[in-house]
Amino acid sequence: MPVKLLKIVLPCLVLAVFGCARPVPPELLLPFRNESQLHAQLDAVTSRYQSLQSSARIEVVTGSESFTASQVLFVQRPAQLRSEVLFGPFATPVMSLSADQEQLSVYQPLKGTFAQGSASVVNIARYTRMPLRVEDLVGMILMAPPRFPFEQASAVRVAAGDRLVLTAAGGIEQRFTFDAAGNLLQAAYLLGERLQLQADYSGFNARFDDFPRKLQVSMPERQVVVTMTFSDSVLNVPIPPHNFILKVPDGMMVQELP
Repeated sequence: MPVKLLKIVLPCLVLAVFGCARPVPPELLLPFRNESQLHAQLDAVTSRYQSLQSSARIEVVTGSESFTASQVLFVQRPAQLRSEVLFGPFATPVMSLSADQEQLSVYQPLKGTFAQGSASVVNIARYTRMPLRVEDLVGMILMAPPRFPFEQASAVRVAAGDRLVLTAAGGIEQRFTFDAAGNLLQAAYLLGERLQLQADYSGFNARFDDFPRKLQVSMPERQVVVTMTFSDSVLNVPIPPHNFILKVPDGMMVQELP
C-alpha cells in the first residue's frame, strides 16, 4: 500500500474502532463499596433528618382501586405523625390523623366521626392501608427505614449502584440500595423470595439537603402502593407539641378504637 494512502486509511481505521466505542458510565468507574462502608453510609443517611413539615400529593392504590388527595404533613422522630388530608379542587378536609407510639386519633368531618385508641398496627392500617408501626412509618418518610437484627451482611454491585444485604434466620433479608452519590434509593424486605415491603426514594434535591421529592411504599402481597410527592418541605426544624394534638370537636362523641 502506498505510504500516502496508508496515511489516509490508518487515521480512519483508528476513528472507526475507537470512535464508536461506548463511553464507560461514570458510576461504573467508582470503587466498589464493601459492607462496612455501606453500613456507615446507611447510618449517615438514616440519621440525617429528624423532622419534616411539608405539603404532599398522596396516591393510594389498593388492588384495582385508587385514591388521590393532597395532605399537609408534620412528621418528627422517633414517632410523631400528623396528617391533614384534603380532597378535590376546593381542598375539602376529609381526614385529620394524629399518632404517636401509644395513641391514634382520627377525625373525619364528612362522616362526622372522631375515633381514638391504641396506635396499633391494625388501627394504623385501617386509616393508611399500611400495617406499620408509627415509628416505622415516620422513619420511612424521613428516609430512615427500619433495620432489624441480622446474622450476616454482604455487599453487591447492582445496576443502580451498591447494595447492602442483611440476612437473618428464616430467610429474612433486608436490602438497602445506594446510588453513586450515596443517596439511599431503596429499602426492601423479603421473606424468602417473597417481597413483603419496599420503599423507593427519588427526586433528590441538593437545595433541600438531598431530601427525596418522592417516596413510594409498596406491599405486593397486600396489593397496596402508596406514593407521596413532597413540596414546600421544611426539614430539621423542631415541631411544637401542639401540632400533634388533635382535639375532639365540641359536642362530638368519641369512638373507642380497640
